[in-house]
Amino acid sequence: MFKKYKIDPPQQKGYDYTHSEPPCDHKYELRWDVYANDSVHFKMQCVICGKAGNSIRKLDISVAEKDAATPFDKEMYSSWKMSCGQETLIKMRNQDKEKGVAWEKWYSTYLASDVWREKRALVINRAGGICEGCRSRVANEVHHLTYQYVGNEPLFHLVALCHDCHQKIEAIKDGDVEKSTSMDNKTN
Repeated sequence: MFKKYKIDPPQQKGYDYTHSEPPCDHKYELRWDVYANDSVHFKMQCVICGKAGNSIRKLDISVAEKDAATPFDKEMYSSWKMSCGQETLIKMRNQDKEKGVAWEKWYSTYLASDVWREKRALVINRAGGICEGCRSRVANEVHHLTYQYVGNEPLFHLVALCHDCHQKIEAIKDGDVEKSTSMDNKTN
């Protein structure tokens, strides 16, 4: 089916909370949370302090466990984060930067690969070389609709765009309403 790129994306690991974490005899329970895109995620949360783990794959959770799960306590989690202190929050930010650098390096390598060039050509060909955003200009860029399967993405998760439409989509994704609105004048 699809060729998998030889280097897997860096794994998203949890934060290292070994310093400045308030003492607790953690008692974890399965919790569910609804994200902004209306997707439901399951994770373990301490019912004493509010500390939470990474999301758990739904396939790894039984139906009975899902049914027994309670809502994620966002207030308790916020309180736990505040109690970790400034040192831990700085450490969390630094870990985010390290993860971001590793991912960016991997992604740049992937975009320079033969596998990506082949997928890119197939997507632009599928669109007949015309931008799928405005349908009026030449498609010269390919946009990921999601990064969930990056490195092994199916072609239907990719769209062919002209530069202006790609910039507009990225501005919308980044929440830059002013920039995305100014791009409307270019694309219409």
